[in-house]
Order: sequence, then C-alpha cells, then structure tokens
Amino acid sequence: MYKKYIISLFLLSIVSYSLSYPIENNNTKCNLCKDVVEIIDAQIHVANSTIGIIEEIVKGFCNHLTILPIQKKECLFLLDHIQDIINWIMQGISPGDICVKLGFC
Repeated sequence: MYKKYIISLFLLSIVSYSLSYPIENNNTKCNLCKDVVEIIDAQIHVANSTIGIIEEIVKGFCNHLTILPIQKKECLFLLDHIQDIINWIMQGISPGDICVKLGFC
C-alpha cells in the first residue's frame, strides 16, 4: 500500500514537472537534475528503497517526460550515473552540488 502511495505522488509530480518547464534552457536542465536527485534522495532516506527500485522510479520519471525530447535524454543520462549520485547523496552532498558535478547547473 505504501508503494502505491509513493507511485501516485510520483505520477502527479511528473505531470506537474512536464507542465512547468515548457522552454529548454540551462535553468531547466539544472531543475530537472535537482528534481531527479531529490527523487533519489527521498527514495534512499524516506522509503529506504533498493537501487533496483530507485532505478525503476527514475526510469519511469524519465519515460514520462514528453514536452521536450532533450529532457528525456538528459534524464536518462542521470539514470546512467545513478550509482555516482547515490554515493554523493550518502556523502551528504546537496542536490545542487551534485548537479554542478554532473554539468547540469
């Protein structure tokens, strides 16, 4: 039941996210990165999810980005670097600093 609640909130955030970034720019890329890192962080610290579950959630988020194809590509780049992101989160690095490390901000 808890998982269904998380997924429902996640799907609502996808719709909200897709509607809130209609123009592609550096700020959009930075915000996308921060949103994905915050999803990963919440899954680690709140839901205590495994890396497999985190990957599924991030992949689902990326696959639902339909406004601009570049957003999906950038999101999938983050998915490819998920282990680095998890390591940085565990080291206490902020989402903004993680996105700077990845070249999004």
